[in-house]
Amino acid sequence: FARWTKNPVMAAAWGMLSGAVSQSGTSTGFLLVGFVVSGMIPLEKAMFILAWADVGTFLLVFLATANIKLFVLYFLAVSGILYSLDKNRRYDAMLKACMGLGLLLFGFDLIKSTALDLAGMASVQSLMVFAGNSLSYLFLLGIVLRTITQSSSTVTILCIPLLNSGILTLPQCVAMACGTSLGSAGASAVISWNLNGTSRQLIWFKCITDTASGLFLFSLLLAKPYQGQSFLISALALTGVSDVGKIAVMFLATKLLATFISIMAGKWLRILVARLSPVNFEERMSSFRYLHDQALANPESAMELASMESGRILKHLPRYLDVVRKEEALYKLKGVRSLTPAQDKTFGTGRSEEDLPADRIITEIDGIHKASMALGVEVNAFLTELLNQDMEIKSAERLIQMQNKHRTLLELATCVHELTAQMKVCSQAHELKGLCISMTEGLHFILELAVDTAFSKDPCDNEILLKITSDNGDFMEEIRKSYLKGEMTISPSARPALLHLTNHFQRAVWLLHRFAETHESD
Repeated sequence: FARWTKNPVMAAAWGMLSGAVSQSGTSTGFLLVGFVVSGMIPLEKAMFILAWADVGTFLLVFLATANIKLFVLYFLAVSGILYSLDKNRRYDAMLKACMGLGLLLFGFDLIKSTALDLAGMASVQSLMVFAGNSLSYLFLLGIVLRTITQSSSTVTILCIPLLNSGILTLPQCVAMACGTSLGSAGASAVISWNLNGTSRQLIWFKCITDTASGLFLFSLLLAKPYQGQSFLISALALTGVSDVGKIAVMFLATKLLATFISIMAGKWLRILVARLSPVNFEERMSSFRYLHDQALANPESAMELASMESGRILKHLPRYLDVVRKEEALYKLKGVRSLTPAQDKTFGTGRSEEDLPADRIITEIDGIHKASMALGVEVNAFLTELLNQDMEIKSAERLIQMQNKHRTLLELATCVHELTAQMKVCSQAHELKGLCISMTEGLHFILELAVDTAFSKDPCDNEILLKITSDNGDFMEEIRKSYLKGEMTISPSARPALLHLTNHFQRAVWLLHRFAETHESD
């Protein structure tokens, strides 16, 4: 999909196809979110595809305006028979999709056939009489029905029998069609409430274009410049189709206008959605800054770039301990979950997230760790792919060594993250508070030294790191004995916490020593 949508024409075609299959621009939008987050397609391309996906939803509305009930029944029957005959399930996905499409078309036909019975209900008639007094009421009704049914096509098809029976007039049906655009925008905004950053930018883009399309067309419906005749109704009359066909044309117009707005104002819309949903720290951290697909062509430079990406993970390890350190005057982490342009003075200045002070980073170390691990997995996958490239033996040996070093770094990050959580628990016990402070400051110093060693590339720094982390097993054993059997006896409830704390600390120091060894041979 990412490869086929590089061409604008193919991107538009695939967007329309995805809209026609899913019958929901919102569903296609959330599908594209996954492609964007994984880096398979850029945000700009996803916006272009999403704009055309809404146009694809017109297909079933067009089919529903025609009398294809017999065709639908045959199509559904053949799909079911073929599915039952496919014993080996070789075409399972395709036949299920065909059955789903047949059921969808059959459902649309049921809507048309039962809408008249629904309209015969006294409560529905009262609602229509009340709404018929103003086009604005029908516009709002379209918004509500679109939100409830989660389908603009369903609301539009519902208008067809109501129009044929004379319950609704053409302008009233057009007003409901305009309302479906705002209903689509509202539903997308509600469903995407838990998204942020680039993921939500794509949904905001759809919300803005749908809203602009619906409001503009509704304003044309209300405008009556020629002898009291609505401008929009006059334009639909030029198509020369029946009133039912005009509803289908109106549905297509709402989608095409949204696509036109997205293409013509794409640059400004991207700036706007970037302000509405700025890229947060985790997203910036978890995405490549130096590596790119073309880097595979030059293995030597690719290894250097991968080393720089790996270094970004190492730089954040000392920050894991900031939540349990006692320098509260410097590290006032009070619930800032993400950085906004107003909060982040470095926004747009080219400074990296590593340059930001600790009190500007999210309080939850889990967010930093999750982003670091996501980046680490991507770097590891890149190094694995790089192994398949043609290179000299020395370069291959260095690459394997680098991969081992990177994996050690990921193990270290996980260990320090677990140790931080354990320290937060132990710091609440009065007997272990002093030990936690000493371990925190000690490990923080060693991690800072490891960062300096990795980036200075000074053999003396690496020697010091190797000596400091050479062997802490006996020291940890003495601490355990002093607390469990010696003078500093602690309560039974605090003993498991002590054992977990010392074991995690011992493993962290051992991994730092292993990291220093791999760095020395790199």
